[in-house]
Amino acid sequence: MNKKNKPDHIGFVLGELVGKKNWGQRFELHSVFTFWAEIVGADVAAQARPYKMHGTVLWVEVNESVWLQQLQYLKMDFVEKINARFTGVGVTDIRFSLKQQRQGKSEKSRDWPRPGPAPTEAEIEQFAKTVSTIDDPELMESMRRCWEALYHYKNR
Repeated sequence: MNKKNKPDHIGFVLGELVGKKNWGQRFELHSVFTFWAEIVGADVAAQARPYKMHGTVLWVEVNESVWLQQLQYLKMDFVEKINARFTGVGVTDIRFSLKQQRQGKSEKSRDWPRPGPAPTEAEIEQFAKTVSTIDDPELMESMRRCWEALYHYKNR
């Protein structure tokens, strides 16, 4: 809280937290999950999808060994295309693993979420109406970005 005992603006608090924890670059790196299909194409995205980011290494699960072998040859092209989207950070490597092998290592298997479709114009308008009562344009923009980032996971 500031000296006037008023609550701090949420954008300020979150900005400070992200800065102190150095999460900005990590958030940027994790955005690869949202544009993976654009980078690799629909055919590859149907067979391989990222499941974690460890440091600057992207881990991708692949459905079949034939695809895994082929993707090894395309790895550096993917790294270059991914890094073209970033400023100041980048993916240093991509590691591929077979889906069955990765799931076999844990007791319970996990079906990783696939991004769904983008919001419709009607949904965008409805969200805009919902946040229209917020007076602070910076907060409204932050809310919009959060909503857009999480939208495609809501109907998994």
